[in-house]
Amino acid sequence: MPFRSKKHAIGAFIIVAILFLSFSGQHPAGNTGAPGDGICSNCHGGGGGGFDGDIDISGIPSTVTPNTTYNVTMTLNASTGSPVRGGFQVVALQDANDNNAGDWTNNGGGSSLLTQGGREYFGHNPAQFFGAGTSVSWDADWTAPNIMDDVTFYAVGNLANGSGSGGDKIVVNTLTVTVMGTDPLDVTISNVGDVSCFDGQDGTAFATVSGGTPPYSYVWDNGEDEATAVELDAGNHDVTVTDDDGDSGVASIFISEPSLIEIDPDIEHVSCFDEGDGFVELNAFGGTGALVCEWSDGIGPGCIQADLESGLYFITITDDNNCEVIEEIEIFQPELLLLNMVATAETMLGNMDGSITSTPSGGTAPYNFNWSTGLNENGMNSTVDNLPGGLYFLTVVDQNDCETIESIIVEAGPGCDIAATPDISHISCNRDSTGMIQLMVTGATAPISYSWSNGDTTEILGPVPAGLYSVELNDANDCMLIINDLLVTEPDTLKAQLLSVTETSCADASDGEIVLNVSGGVGDYELTWSNGVTNDTSIIDMDTIVNIPDTLSGLMAGVYSFELLDGNNCFVTDTFTVSIGDTVAPTLILEQATIYLDSSGQAPPASFADIDAGSFDNCSIDSVAFETPSFDCDDILAFDFPVTLFDSAGNSTVGTANIIVIDTIAPQIDCSAIGNIVSNSCDTINYQLPVVTDNCNYELEMTEGLPSGSGFPAGETTVEYVAIDECGNTAICSFTVTVNIDLELTVITTDASCFGAMDGVIEASASGGTPPYTYSITGGSYDSLPSGFYSIMVIDATNCIAMETVSILEPAMIDLSLVETQDASCFGVADGAISLDVLPDLYSWDINGDYNMLAPGSYVVTVTDAGSGCTTTAEYIIEQPDELGIENVLQVNPSCYNDSDCVLEFDVVGGTGMTMISYDQELSMCDGEVIVIVEDENGCQYSETFNFIRPDSISIENVVITPSADFDNGSIEIDVAGGTVPYTFTWTNDFDGQVYGNDEDLFNVLTGDYTVEITDANGCISTFSFFVDEITSTTDLDLNDKIVRLSPNP
Repeated sequence: MPFRSKKHAIGAFIIVAILFLSFSGQHPAGNTGAPGDGICSNCHGGGGGGFDGDIDISGIPSTVTPNTTYNVTMTLNASTGSPVRGGFQVVALQDANDNNAGDWTNNGGGSSLLTQGGREYFGHNPAQFFGAGTSVSWDADWTAPNIMDDVTFYAVGNLANGSGSGGDKIVVNTLTVTVMGTDPLDVTISNVGDVSCFDGQDGTAFATVSGGTPPYSYVWDNGEDEATAVELDAGNHDVTVTDDDGDSGVASIFISEPSLIEIDPDIEHVSCFDEGDGFVELNAFGGTGALVCEWSDGIGPGCIQADLESGLYFITITDDNNCEVIEEIEIFQPELLLLNMVATAETMLGNMDGSITSTPSGGTAPYNFNWSTGLNENGMNSTVDNLPGGLYFLTVVDQNDCETIESIIVEAGPGCDIAATPDISHISCNRDSTGMIQLMVTGATAPISYSWSNGDTTEILGPVPAGLYSVELNDANDCMLIINDLLVTEPDTLKAQLLSVTETSCADASDGEIVLNVSGGVGDYELTWSNGVTNDTSIIDMDTIVNIPDTLSGLMAGVYSFELLDGNNCFVTDTFTVSIGDTVAPTLILEQATIYLDSSGQAPPASFADIDAGSFDNCSIDSVAFETPSFDCDDILAFDFPVTLFDSAGNSTVGTANIIVIDTIAPQIDCSAIGNIVSNSCDTINYQLPVVTDNCNYELEMTEGLPSGSGFPAGETTVEYVAIDECGNTAICSFTVTVNIDLELTVITTDASCFGAMDGVIEASASGGTPPYTYSITGGSYDSLPSGFYSIMVIDATNCIAMETVSILEPAMIDLSLVETQDASCFGVADGAISLDVLPDLYSWDINGDYNMLAPGSYVVTVTDAGSGCTTTAEYIIEQPDELGIENVLQVNPSCYNDSDCVLEFDVVGGTGMTMISYDQELSMCDGEVIVIVEDENGCQYSETFNFIRPDSISIENVVITPSADFDNGSIEIDVAGGTVPYTFTWTNDFDGQVYGNDEDLFNVLTGDYTVEITDANGCISTFSFFVDEITSTTDLDLNDKIVRLSPNP
């Protein structure tokens, strides 16, 4: 394990002991003089009272041990003068960040601990008296933090004279100590190895630990307990490291895994039975890197295989991590294609009614059938018919072009001479099934079989319905005869067609009529009715015989039936109904009926005659449905009752009858028992109510005066009562109440001093009547009143009342109207203005007019009425434009030494309106400082300086030319400066223009003139020419030539 030395850390504890104690209270936190604190001298001082001294910190060594508790003593010493009391405050802070350091524990009753802003302060509580001594002290325990830093104690003390905050002496002290802590335990994870195969557990990771106290123990979340975990599965993993002190740290890592190796195969199965043309492309994916496919059955490697036979194959797929899966692929083949042909022989020689049917099995449907007869068709089966005897071939090709050819023989039929004559019995009545067909057969050999077109197999066909029939005869020699077009006929349908039915005009009328027309069947019709002789009829043997067509008239409403018989005794029957033709509902005419209650409040039910206003019907009215109850006082209202009127045909009309129940008898009212009342007091006066009688319900209402039990005003008051019944019938009586009093009310008002002020006053006084008096006012207050109307009432001892309504006035509102505000012209410039008008102008004002040279901001203007002292205020805002400036600067220096392609682009922000931009020199100079001046519409200006740096020109600082010694061993070596690196080089020979090199130095050249073109990173180009000399003897050498070496060297 590598050794790591402890880092030397110094924690500086600053103790500030504060005695801001001219008083004996608890020290306030945050006055130690430490960074971020105040100090007691902010409140205490005043010359120091002639005191001096110091505050001492003891009990702490210069180097402290982390987590160790020290007893710290704070001593306040007076070296000059005799202070009365002493107090202090101390705080300990880390030097690195001025955060609180360590923890204090208070040991005594004369001190306390306070916390503020995350810092802990130890100080007096309360201040101590010096008495006859020259020092006071306090102690507390301080526990050092586990850090590597300096800690400083900041202490402040107060030598107080005991007479308040003046005349005190503040002294301070600091003490810095070193805390030798250890680095905190830190855990990181490195050398992470992901899982090699999907769902594997071979992921690895190494936990690196620093800080803390060795040795360390490791616990991985999968149970491993070494620094290196080697059995991690995919996902998040944690390792917990614990050092020898019991401190622990946790680190996390994510282990990845490759995806599962899978295939998405494309399979082409074997096309024909027992072929070997199967194809598989596995399309393997997942895993790591390239995938290798290995097939079973000796097929070998490859993820694509062709020419496969049907069967089951196993493929092992392996990735670059040797992860493998085994997949199973099955190649299918169709069954052997069989034609399954069946031949039907020719029935008789020459009939050409042989046939062949093929229903293939196997292969891949559907099939193509190619017969030797020329028939070519597609489908699941195929039949070729109308064949004479002979040999036939069939070629069948399935969907996969698999082909099978087979042949089959159709047997030829024997010769025949069979004949037959039909005898047909036709049908008597339409739709009967009484037809018969019998055949007279010759030239056949028994037994003979019959096959009729309706499915019968008897020798004689029947009974059957009308229709077209055919029959096939087959004798013992398989001779066949087919007879078609055997027709069994039938007559037309016998019909008695209803031409018309005429309804009766009314229920009791005899003006109905029935008209028939007979057709179909066989002639000699007989029509027999079920009732009565009618027009155009004759009676034979008690039956009514009707000539055709027949008309029955003079019929009443009812049901009539008949029977029609034709010459073949076919018959039809039917029934007709003659209905009542009256469909007109009766006319219901109603009028409103009024029912009057009698003196006992009763009335009988209403009758139809009460509401009928001449109802009628086109035929006759049969009945009326209408009913009401008896009526009483509870029914005084308008009611609707249903009415239904029926005629003799059953037609009806529904209506609604409106009936009003009213009472016309007025109530009787009498006030004579009350008489006229006279009183000399305003006490309440009681009287009895009038006497009222009525046949129905009524209400008694006072329409004038005051109710019984009220206090009446002075003078004569008329009291009137009205009795009203439910129909509004009324009766009235009245009497008078006279009160004789002399009570008077006097009111004096004082108006409000200002608009909206609440300092109005009302004074009220009473005279006359009977004292004492009771006063009341709207709102309940007589002073501090706003403007408005107020009602004042006084009541004397006998409840007599006097009232007055008065008003409190107020001056007109001061109207402070803004004429205009002028905003500041430029950002931060004080040239705004406010112009005001004050109304009403008949007063003089303390403030009026214009206010100029105002800085941006909010201004409150107060206007005072010089006469009344009333004031009003208003707030106005002086705005300013946004600060003028430049943003989004794009500055590009010139590309080359002599170029003028520099760029300076920017956006102007702030200011007012359009801006004007100027430069102190031409921008195209592209060299040195350029001052940009921006000025807006208000003349506000902003300037900014930009420095353009022009690159140095491309130059050659050093060149070494080595002459050629009759060989191509000359060279030119140069050092390039200026421009912008990197450079590109092109060396050419001036004689042939050929390029000889693209490096900075040119080697292995013959004598001649050479030019190098140097292009820097900005595309700047410079060219330089050099001559490579040729040395033919040592006399050509000069001091700079280095090509010749003489050997041997003596």
